[in-house]
Amino acid sequence: MINSILSGKIQSHSFTKWMLYKKWKYFDYQLKVLNVSSKHNNILISSPTGTGKTIAGFLPSIFDITKNSYNAKLHTVYISPLKSLAKDIKRSISIPINQMKMNISLDIRTGDTSSYNKNKIKKKPPNFLITTPESFA
Repeated sequence: MINSILSGKIQSHSFTKWMLYKKWKYFDYQLKVLNVSSKHNNILISSPTGTGKTIAGFLPSIFDITKNSYNAKLHTVYISPLKSLAKDIKRSISIPINQMKMNISLDIRTGDTSSYNKNKIKKKPPNFLITTPESFA
């Protein structure tokens, strides 16, 4: 399923080391996401709650950002249908980023975001922006 070059990149990546530290393993579909995205193809992720969809969705971006330099550049926009889900996504993806001390910034923008924070996001966009359809529009 995964070519040997991609397999080597996965094995040596800090995210994989974090997963091993947590005593977790990648699900097959998470590896497929990395494989498909490495070919610049689209993929739809459908999996039950608690099976790593958030990680799968952000893995290609995490791998890309750690390989390249994206300081103060927007890399990934995650559009959540619900404000509460957007907050959960931010919390979930912040854990590995913070625990690995990765140089990846993330922020959330919803209808409740203050004008001050909206301007801050405009001036220095995060690498990951989590938002809702209304705020994105």
